[in-house]
Amino acid sequence: MYQLVREYFEGHPEITEALPGFELKYSDLKRKMSEIEKNFEIQMFDKTGITEEKRNLRNKLITLTFRHSQRLKAFAMLMKDDTLLEEVKFSNSFVEKAPETGLIDLAGLLHVRSEENLESLNGYGISRESQDELLNAINGFKAALGRPRLGKIEKGMAGEKLEILFDEATSILACIDALINMVSDDHPEFCSGYRTARRIVNTRAELVALRAEVVTLPRGEPLEGVTFSFFSDNPLRTGRDLKPEIVKRTTKKGRIQIRNLAEEGYTVKVSRRHFKSKTISFNIVNGRTVELKVELEEE
Repeated sequence: MYQLVREYFEGHPEITEALPGFELKYSDLKRKMSEIEKNFEIQMFDKTGITEEKRNLRNKLITLTFRHSQRLKAFAMLMKDDTLLEEVKFSNSFVEKAPETGLIDLAGLLHVRSEENLESLNGYGISRESQDELLNAINGFKAALGRPRLGKIEKGMAGEKLEILFDEATSILACIDALINMVSDDHPEFCSGYRTARRIVNTRAELVALRAEVVTLPRGEPLEGVTFSFFSDNPLRTGRDLKPEIVKRTTKKGRIQIRNLAEEGYTVKVSRRHFKSKTISFNIVNGRTVELKVELEEE
């Protein structure tokens, strides 16, 4: 909405420049728009930055863990060490499906057993270099586990800041409204166009407010039939019954898209039977399309 207003004003300087106090209020509005954009980018960063890094580190650790397992398994079988064999033989699917802390424990066990037999493992492809590589992968993934939590804190703070900025921008526009109304008789077409620009633009049929994709963790496969329940963060719209405003389910490709969301904050609950639910907060800002990628883990 704010971007449309800005473009409209810049197209009619011959009228706006004559309004008393307009330049000051308009400068305030542009500063608020800049802050809104900055906080919006912070809120959207987690899914494209931190989560992607964590996924890559997990995949690397899975690969190294399974490789160590196969090599230690071969060593144990040739040495006829049944105790070691039982400890280190893991299937690829078992490693892939391991929860985060479980994967770290598996990799740590293999690293310890390899250290104990390192001198005898050189011919099996396990060396000091491969041990260091596995240990670095373990530590890297451990460190990444805490970063999404920090990302969520930053996103929450950005969401709270956005609510304040929306209120401040709306107050500025209310002052500008009063100035525009002063020239309604002399410039009726200008005033009519301004009122149109002030309306929420998400009612345009071609505009997609939100696109979302759901995949399984850790395989990254599309997940059909996932329920998205949308709740407005505006208490006047949500009411006391806490019923979702919109409910959507993902297609075979694990996707949904939604049009016509008002410019405000939302909380969405993402759920499917046999999977752990997730709750996500986001804001619709300046007619921009929100892109979400959600990873659900089996219970």
